[in-house]
Amino acid sequence: MGSNKTVASVLSMHYRFYMRKQAMLRKLLLARRIELGLSQEMVGRRVGVLRSTVSKWENNKIKGESPITTIHKISVAYGLTKVEIVSALSKAQSHTSRFLSDRTRKPPNRGK
Repeated sequence: MGSNKTVASVLSMHYRFYMRKQAMLRKLLLARRIELGLSQEMVGRRVGVLRSTVSKWENNKIKGESPITTIHKISVAYGLTKVEIVSALSKAQSHTSRFLSDRTRKPPNRGK
């Protein structure tokens, strides 16, 4: 039973870390939009997307189009470099990917 609590604790810790990293892109986009004095609707008009799409970008729910097209639109809309955007995204994803990959998981204790 203690082992299950340990696993749950580790997963909880990694999830919290992942969520903090996900917030990096959200904070970057939100701060930049405010700095530019734009509403979500105005950002959307810059690149031909709906306000709801901009809201999804700012809440890390980037789906739909190819990632390259989306990153380009975000770059144009917010006046950010693609490197800044990809960096914010990759920091959030790399830690989680490492944690979930087979190479980083410990094999189960088989009682040997």
